[in-house]
Amino acid sequence: MLLILRLLPFVTALTTGVLFWIQRKEPALYPWICGISILLFCFSVAGIVWGRMTLVDIFEKIVLPFLLQISLVFGLVLVETTISLWIVIISSFVGMALSLELLYLYCFERERYPVNGLSRLNIALVPIIAWYTVSTSVGLLNFLHFPHFIYVFINGILGMILYRTTGHPGATPSQNRIWMGIGLLIGLHVGWIGLHLPLSMPMQGVIAAVLLSGGLRMRRYVYNPKPSRRIALFEGTAIFVLFTVAILTAKWL
Repeated sequence: MLLILRLLPFVTALTTGVLFWIQRKEPALYPWICGISILLFCFSVAGIVWGRMTLVDIFEKIVLPFLLQISLVFGLVLVETTISLWIVIISSFVGMALSLELLYLYCFERERYPVNGLSRLNIALVPIIAWYTVSTSVGLLNFLHFPHFIYVFINGILGMILYRTTGHPGATPSQNRIWMGIGLLIGLHVGWIGLHLPLSMPMQGVIAAVLLSGGLRMRRYVYNPKPSRRIALFEGTAIFVLFTVAILTAKWL
């Protein structure tokens, strides 16, 4: 049984990549084929953590890889080129393999588990999740004429979940609730900005990724040990420059 669980991260990730490839070849069956990957992920997580973690721990450590799979399933709708397809497949494979592997180490081989390994992975997934979620939501807004409030609502919920599940290890429950509210406000503002900036779908995703990830990084300066002023100045400047360049070089519709 332990051998099966040990192989589960790679097998599940590989199967997911194959499912995405098949889904692209059978668009009439969307989203049923690639949607199986979400069920596989849930079953794999359940098999690894059964009786070993609380529901709260599971939510905090694995909900962002779960959101990544959902965002990639929806992102497959807008895939037009072979390169874009491979980016989705590789992102799904790597995200699922790493998250399940770290989860296995956390449950069975704690001595090999990197310090805050899943937390660090979750933070790294934030810009990818934000880009695919926002760009796909904009596509639904433009092509299916969804009400605007749904787009703003999606961004608000996304920001709330991202900021809650990437909390600093030293944060108290009350501080996590505050950051969850801040994430909600930032997400709502990202959605509101997206409605008023006539940018392409990919660029909407870039703006959302920069704003949501930048806010998360700024949170790091609240807790000790705080990065130096030089690092703070560099990172603040980099975020501003990246946002400005994205706006100025984007193709306005």
